[in-house]
Amino acid sequence: MRNLSPTNFEKHRLGVGGICVHEEKVLLIQHSFGINVGKWSIPGGYVEVGETLSEAVVREVLEETGVKTRVGGLLMLRHSTQKRDENRTISDLYLVFSLDYVEGKAVSDHFETSEAKFVSINELENYNLSNLSKYILETRIKSVGMYLDEYQPIQEIVSKLNILKYEVFG
Repeated sequence: MRNLSPTNFEKHRLGVGGICVHEEKVLLIQHSFGINVGKWSIPGGYVEVGETLSEAVVREVLEETGVKTRVGGLLMLRHSTQKRDENRTISDLYLVFSLDYVEGKAVSDHFETSEAKFVSINELENYNLSNLSKYILETRIKSVGMYLDEYQPIQEIVSKLNILKYEVFG
């Protein structure tokens, strides 16, 4: 029988990224460290405890670029399992959203990113993009995805499950 204790599920990592197109330019960041150091990608990061997916992607984009956005739709989901060491394997989920530009000028945070800017869609081939960002931009830049739905569960379910926030994309 499988172990369904809560500690069995602490091996998951949840990340978000966003495609923000403004005036035929897409918002990109250049990584300061990590596996993609020096490469360009769509902005994003990890979901913090208590955040919805929408809140997380809007926060991450603002932190990394200074640009305020609003979630348009869910474009894709990437899942991988990764062996970390002999005793630890993690499940890594990354959700990509289309983002509506609200306001702001692209400015690097000078910590996670060495540069942030809007790049002409026609000039993307001139940038050393991370493999995943290149794929995402090539296949999803014109996509609308699944929109954030208005659905909310009935109050009985909210109370029984102690739901604080709830999102449905479809």
